[in-house]
Amino acid sequence: MENRNCRDQIILATKVAIPLTKKIIIASVEESLKRLKTDHIDLFQLHSWDETTPLEESMKALNGLVEAGKIRYVGCSNFSAEQLEESLLISNEKEFARMNSVQPPYNLVQREIESDLLPLCEEQQIGVISYSPLAAGFMTGKYQRGKNVPEGTRFDVIPGHQPIYFTDHGFSVLEKLEEISKEAGQSMVQLALAWVLAQKRVSSMLIGARNISQVDQVFEAQKLSQSDEFRTIMDQLN
Repeated sequence: MENRNCRDQIILATKVAIPLTKKIIIASVEESLKRLKTDHIDLFQLHSWDETTPLEESMKALNGLVEAGKIRYVGCSNFSAEQLEESLLISNEKEFARMNSVQPPYNLVQREIESDLLPLCEEQQIGVISYSPLAAGFMTGKYQRGKNVPEGTRFDVIPGHQPIYFTDHGFSVLEKLEEISKEAGQSMVQLALAWVLAQKRVSSMLIGARNISQVDQVFEAQKLSQSDEFRTIMDQLN
């Protein structure tokens, strides 16, 4: 009974990667239930769009798992507004469980979802679980325009991130954030996190914490995002 009470106090979410065939989705859920030693997953998500598997096949598999009680809600990650809308149409036509959440990258540099995905989610009452609030570490101040990438940092280990953020726009945002950080007496990390948390369309935010202090800084950022002081800062960040 004690273990059951503990389980009910958390929201357990996991994903399945492509290919998103019926067989793989069902196997992924069964394996997750076994590894996590639980009888249900609260939120089960499709990790990304699959060009090789019909979306209806994936949605039908998810619906069967919801009906079986093995997952409670379904979501997706890295779907565009058009792709999410297609999933909603299938759910309406086939009476399948609909997407309850979407997980996109969102930060001060990557704001493309503001034009279409966020309005769609607001209209359809779909939760937004944003990730990469620090732009893969770009917003921490480790990187500077025209200078070498520090060895061992994420942009050194995973250079594929560089084309996304190492742009004129990216560095302009970074330099503005650094300036505001000095004026406000708040760290760049706290401001970047607080900005995401303050967005009314964001339901929750994912962080890649490596230690307890990085978790604690999110709670501090949450307090900051709710303060009167931050409303003024938000105007400058926007």
